[in-house]
Amino acid sequence: MAFNFPASPSNGDTYTANGFTYEWDGSKWIRKSPSTGAQGSTGPTGAQGAAGAQGAAGAQGATGSGGSTGAQGATGATGAQGATAAQGAQGAAGAQGATGSAGSQGATGSATLTNVSNNRLMTAVSGTTLNAESNLTFDGTTLQAITALSGTREQLNLKNQHASAGTSRINFFSTVSGTEFAGAGIRNGVNTVNQGRLYLQTNQGSGLTNALELYEDGKVKVTNGQFEIEGGGISFITNNKVLQTGSSGHMLGIQGGATNMGGRIEFRGGNSTGDIRFFAQGATSTAVERLRIKSDGVFSFDQGTTAAITPSQTTVTSVGHQTMSGGTNWFNHGVNTDYFGVDGDFKLTNGATYGKIVARNSSGAISNAAEAGHTWFLVCKTVAGTLGNSNWVVEPVAGWKMAWPTSLAGGATATFYMRDAVESYGSPTIPASGDYYIGWTYSPAQQMGSNGGSYYVDASSGGKIYYYSGEGDMSNPHQRIPRQGDSWDASMTGEKIHFRYETLPKADLTGTVFASPLLVDPVMEGVPLIDGLPMAGGQLVKDVQWSTNTSSVEFTNADFVNCSYFLTYTINGSGTGSNNNTGWFQTRLQFCDHDGIYKTGTSDYVSHCEWCDSTDSSPSINSSYAGYARSIWLTGNGANYDHEGWVWIIPSNFRHNRDATLSQRWSQGTESNAGALPRILVRGHSFLSAGSESNHYREEGGGTYRGSDNLYTLSGFRLFGSDNSNYGVPSSIGSANGYVRIWRFKSGFETRE
Repeated sequence: MAFNFPASPSNGDTYTANGFTYEWDGSKWIRKSPSTGAQGSTGPTGAQGAAGAQGAAGAQGATGSGGSTGAQGATGATGAQGATAAQGAQGAAGAQGATGSAGSQGATGSATLTNVSNNRLMTAVSGTTLNAESNLTFDGTTLQAITALSGTREQLNLKNQHASAGTSRINFFSTVSGTEFAGAGIRNGVNTVNQGRLYLQTNQGSGLTNALELYEDGKVKVTNGQFEIEGGGISFITNNKVLQTGSSGHMLGIQGGATNMGGRIEFRGGNSTGDIRFFAQGATSTAVERLRIKSDGVFSFDQGTTAAITPSQTTVTSVGHQTMSGGTNWFNHGVNTDYFGVDGDFKLTNGATYGKIVARNSSGAISNAAEAGHTWFLVCKTVAGTLGNSNWVVEPVAGWKMAWPTSLAGGATATFYMRDAVESYGSPTIPASGDYYIGWTYSPAQQMGSNGGSYYVDASSGGKIYYYSGEGDMSNPHQRIPRQGDSWDASMTGEKIHFRYETLPKADLTGTVFASPLLVDPVMEGVPLIDGLPMAGGQLVKDVQWSTNTSSVEFTNADFVNCSYFLTYTINGSGTGSNNNTGWFQTRLQFCDHDGIYKTGTSDYVSHCEWCDSTDSSPSINSSYAGYARSIWLTGNGANYDHEGWVWIIPSNFRHNRDATLSQRWSQGTESNAGALPRILVRGHSFLSAGSESNHYREEGGGTYRGSDNLYTLSGFRLFGSDNSNYGVPSSIGSANGYVRIWRFKSGFETRE
């Protein structure tokens, strides 16, 4: 084995190899053992060993350093044996060869190597021990630090410990056409200036320059060029972040395309014009401004020259309770309790168009639709008396029936948009004159909820909330309150109910209405006229179609003060085939009160009937179905007939008699009274057919509700099929196919008092 003497030895260091030990005397290595003092005289012979490193092979002969025994030959008699020792001398010559070798490097070999494996980098453990690092490798291409432990483990620290101008950097070099140059680099700041910053540098042809800077506070600056994203997008993962320029006088632009930008928005800094400009154009690089919002809130379509919309046109206003907090429970919202209330503390603004209602729930939480139910929110006009006096009379001129959320905590608020009402009437625009107030009503007939508790109000004495309860007409949100000859039940001592009406943005752009999409569409003040007379019209208010057993169709929130109703229907008879095995024996009509209780007394109605088949010239008139009855006969005498027909329900004009009690004195004798009028007229017309001409009938029916002195309690009706003996209730066997449609025709004369 070759001798590898250590490099840069210190005086006195020793080196052992192949059974020999050498010592450094400050200038050369001297063999210390085994001793060959006597043989030193033969050293010249050793020079022959210098002839080749083959002497190293002779080192095997050193095992014959039985030659050391040859040293004994120096004592004499055995000198001949010394000749044999001469072979050992060749080994000594090999020692000189070791002196000539660069084997001083072998000192490294003298260190203890631990954890050795391919590609591992060595680190010093001590002066004589080296460790091959298993987590730090280099395979000729890749330098790699490896760990499988948690937390921060791998670190590369670059330290410049210069006292005043120390920076650290990493440069990436490339070679082009034999010329090496720095293509990119990373460095930190200089001295005490920006030392916390990190600079990413690139070479654009004239050496490394800053391209991207990461500031001490986390800001990122693109020094040269522009910030581009390929794929993905920009996301802010925390709240309240801002895109901005570096100066209050600068402009920030966002656009769709590059050269041909398409849509573009420009934000002007506050020290500039402070406006927002919107551009839109096609395949052109020329920006065309379409809209400008100036710093004073004015909208302009001609680059700010003309104001199209001013802030006063788009400002949202509200009337009603502003905080929706505090207050005490008062207004009953329990099951089967009907109420009508008006809050005189909140006068609606003349000319304003309201589109939104905010209301506070009772102390009882709502968790399902049955608890939620419905409330009518009203616009109530003063039509008589004086607010604050018991003679005050109001009339609802507009209303919106709202379904409460099915999940709402006690005391929480809900927002209703008038556009989303379950049912509505009237205009959300308050007329230019008159006194109008916030009102509301609910009742079992209007599907009030089962949630117990009460609406919130503020506790205070001398309140202006008037209420009216359990008076028989609470199912009708259209009627004047209190009704004729009656008075308010009481006024509240706790004023200001927790409701609020709000306007929504609306502006007139010289013939084009710019408005919130949540506004109710028909915004009409007053009643349009034709030839000086109010125009009235019809509206479909219910459409029912079925293909399963149905024996009754109900409409429980009729307005008999202002409206007449028209019904059309088609009912199948019994027969063969799927869904065609039932029918209505007779088609009849009844009225109900505000609690949904139908008038079924044996003499509540006076009914008429008439029929004639297509081959008969003599109709049957007023048979056994006429006279006093529990319902009004319309058509039918057998479940096997299909029939189609229509019905008019026309109430008398109650309005001009609102200030007097309507007498209703029925008897078999003659009634003659100036205050008594025909109550509610019902007139029906239909055709029945079982197939043949002799079984094809024209039938006329109708009559009048007579009841007692409580005509004002009527609030609904039902069209139903009876069996052949009980004419007061719907039959359990109904029609398997049919439809009923109900139209409401509202008079245009209600504004004439």
